[in-house]
Amino acid sequence: MTPEITGEVPAEDLLPDAMRSLHNGDWEQCGDCLKYFIWSKIPDEFIKTGQEHHEFWGAPCYETIVVGWECPICGYYNPM
Repeated sequence: MTPEITGEVPAEDLLPDAMRSLHNGDWEQCGDCLKYFIWSKIPDEFIKTGQEHHEFWGAPCYETIVVGWECPICGYYNPM
């Protein structure tokens, strides 16, 4: 896949301030291939979600939460 489709961004394009923190919310780094990705551009099929159970006034309700993501380049599962 091309970088436009996967959300991959070269490390040189990230701001130096963003590089100081491991995750700043705007980008993620794959734990295996160490490529960088813009979070909002990672295709939905690579975002892994789960259901969290709550009770609201005694009634069960379920919330979809992000539990991790799969690297579009190497396929490594990155947990949150």
